[in-house]
Amino acid sequence: MNNLKILFVLLVASTASFAQEKELKGSITNATDVAGIHIRNQSSRHNSVTHNDGTFKIKAKVNDTLLVSSIVYVPQQIIVSEKAYNEATLVITLTEVINELDEVKVGDQLSKEERQQMNKVEEGLKNDMSWEKMEFEYEFTQDKFSSIMGNKAHDAFFNGQQQNDGVKLQMIIPAVVNFLKRKKTEELPKLPKDIVRYFLKDKFTKNDLQSYFNIPIDSAEDFLYFLVEEGVPDDFLDEENEMNLTQLISEKAKLYNASAKE
Repeated sequence: MNNLKILFVLLVASTASFAQEKELKGSITNATDVAGIHIRNQSSRHNSVTHNDGTFKIKAKVNDTLLVSSIVYVPQQIIVSEKAYNEATLVITLTEVINELDEVKVGDQLSKEERQQMNKVEEGLKNDMSWEKMEFEYEFTQDKFSSIMGNKAHDAFFNGQQQNDGVKLQMIIPAVVNFLKRKKTEELPKLPKDIVRYFLKDKFTKNDLQSYFNIPIDSAEDFLYFLVEEGVPDDFLDEENEMNLTQLISEKAKLYNASAKE
């Protein structure tokens, strides 16, 4: 009977011991990229990060689940065993993530097909940049998050389709972009107004500015200088920000008209 009591006490003590958290010392055995690996005890929410040599410390108990995660290695779950708990040691080897890209082309040389596509775009700009040929029927929104609404605008910009009642929007944007690139130089504001008039005649008519941006015909030249003085963020000239650029011009036109009324 006494032996049974002793055995029972030992079992209870052993269970209580395993139920207690203690600090375990661990190490990642991989040869490279062992720094900054995250270890999370999903049972207790304790966290740790490996040092430059791949070592770490974390509190855990038997049967706790540790999640080891890294950018360059496959995430791995580890159950704390009695042996690891008793020895207070964890040794982990991770599986490296395999790059599934079949081919990566690096360089600044365009392929023949890419060059042909570029030539088509350049030729299209030469032929279709005249504002007199365009019918601009899209409306600018009042908010700052979008510049043009409607499915027709989406198709015109992203698919390059000529709408029956619309315009090739990608042909409008480069005209504005080229204008602003020229206007970003320090010397341009000093140019005489006859140069601005020539630019208006070549790219924008005064009627265009009035129709699309509500700029009075007799204020067209002054507005162009106002736009330059207000400033245009450099990244707005990037291709991916063309919609933001159009919205900016619309907003500056509203500011210009509002100041003119004061």
